[in-house]
Amino acid sequence: MTKGRGPKRERDVREVRARTGLSQAEFAERFGFSLRTLQEWEQGRAKPDSAVRAYLTVIDREPESVMKALGVTSPAGAYPAARAGDS
Repeated sequence: MTKGRGPKRERDVREVRARTGLSQAEFAERFGFSLRTLQEWEQGRAKPDSAVRAYLTVIDREPESVMKALGVTSPAGAYPAARAGDS
């Protein structure tokens, strides 16, 4: 039996986007996704690969840092503060 922290919870793309407060089009544009691909993920017709899931984790935890790294500006207070326990 393998030791571990249990099954990994898969990031729900729609939840990640919703927490940013952005529309699908805004999220896709700001974070470099195709709108069509984002829609496919949210509707469950496709799943993001492991690299994209890692990117979504970073977006979910530190959206402002990702925006800064990408050189994209966002309106002040555009993203809610990190949720407790999201470390």
